[in-house]
Amino acid sequence: MQANPLPLICAYENRPECEDGVRVLVASLKKAIPHARLRLYHNPAREDFADWIARYPGVDWRPAQLPASTSWNVKPEILTAAFDDGYEDVIWLDADLLVARDFSDFLAQCPNDALIATEEASWGAWDDSHHRRTRGWLLEPGRQLPFTVNSCFLRVTSHHRGLIEAWQELLSRPEYKAAQAAEWHTRPAHMMGDQDVLTALLGSREFADIDVRFLRRGRHILQLFGPLGFTLNERLQVARAGLPLIIHAQGTKPWKPPAPDGSRRWYGRLFDIYQDTSAYIMFVEKHLAEETRFAWLAPRSSAGALLRKLGLGSISLAGAPIAAIFDAVWQPRRLLRRLRLRG
Repeated sequence: MQANPLPLICAYENRPECEDGVRVLVASLKKAIPHARLRLYHNPAREDFADWIARYPGVDWRPAQLPASTSWNVKPEILTAAFDDGYEDVIWLDADLLVARDFSDFLAQCPNDALIATEEASWGAWDDSHHRRTRGWLLEPGRQLPFTVNSCFLRVTSHHRGLIEAWQELLSRPEYKAAQAAEWHTRPAHMMGDQDVLTALLGSREFADIDVRFLRRGRHILQLFGPLGFTLNERLQVARAGLPLIIHAQGTKPWKPPAPDGSRRWYGRLFDIYQDTSAYIMFVEKHLAEETRFAWLAPRSSAGALLRKLGLGSISLAGAPIAAIFDAVWQPRRLLRRLRLRG
């Protein structure tokens, strides 16, 4: 088959209740990169989705072709299908992120054969010291990655097909499937999710020659996960350099309602206010309101509405007071944990 020189962007979402995220992804991508080609696997929840998606040229919507795999473990299968269709350069975007700026220049600055991924969130399983994930899969270590790979954004080429096939093979193993069926906090680090498996492979000797480049937190991407999802340091970076390329609603999904008030402790109540100033929500409200009119864009609390007003529409300033509290409480704990792991 003749190779297609243009990159193909792929996305997948099999949860109808997360359709709002799909719409944000599509609208933001086509606004930031109008010429982008998107292959979207999604079975919609609402009847108007077909008419809505038809407004965006260059989107190949495949509602009846969802792979048998579930959740995030579908990535290597979809990437391989793109290679089989003749695409040499393929980009993966998770359906819970939005494209704030055109990332084409960043990709052009990377070598043509480089694999591009993202740095894991600070609140996530960030540390991969001592080849934890590579050794967990009984693979021979080849290099030490600076942190766990986050696979919300991936750029791969046909040069990486062997890696993608090895990724698919490990995700298909019975022991991995059994781990995925268990509660997340009981899973071993190397089987927590698909990105932990990818981290293991990229740290192995077999694939140590692959050039890996990263979207860095704060500078290129916001990983909105937990109380350290948008730290004061990251806010300063955004204030100085402008919006990052990607905003990722990695943890709490803005379109989902919070837990009942009766079950919330002080942190939960404070986090709900923090969520009202989410960079994801504020970007959508400011830049995509015409394309995506959702009730969850409005603040759910008076305190959240006040913080937005005090922030004067700035994504960096809104929520900064709560970010300062969270940084003071949890940054030292995360640092100590990383030091213990590395020791």
